[in-house]
Amino acid sequence: MKRVNGFTLIEIVIVILLLAALAVIALPKFINLSTDAKVNVLKQLSASAKTANDQIQLLLKLPSHQSQPSPAHSDRNDVSIINIDGENILLKCGFLDDRNMVKRLQLANNEIYVEYEGHDKAYFGFEASNIKASQCYFRYQQSFADITPPRCDPNASGYQPVYQLITTGC
Repeated sequence: MKRVNGFTLIEIVIVILLLAALAVIALPKFINLSTDAKVNVLKQLSASAKTANDQIQLLLKLPSHQSQPSPAHSDRNDVSIINIDGENILLKCGFLDDRNMVKRLQLANNEIYVEYEGHDKAYFGFEASNIKASQCYFRYQQSFADITPPRCDPNASGYQPVYQLITTGC
């Protein structure tokens, strides 16, 4: 009589249990990869926004890159323009306004969407619409938000732009 080689039922059950245990241990690590990637992209956007404003602040200290009053905002002392590589960039108290921040970040990835709120905030996120409701975004708020200050006082509340990360919904 010929002997049949194969696995016993107990051996198959043990292998299945081992594979299930490995899946339970490894699966959460793979699930969190997407969340971690989104959070890291938003952190990078925040760092890039801060760096863009730091560069503008440094350029404003150079005699060749002094800001000029904005002709479109001649009635305000908090809005100016600076010319960088032939492009006029709108500044509010020496910082990028929300729309010019979006231009400076040069978002090449069509997976990142931008939504504006008022004339002072830009939200960067992964949803095509209603980014704020997703609770997974980076928010840039320009200097003094939508307030027109009598002068650009570095000691005044609201002078510095706001860089905010919300990642509870990622």
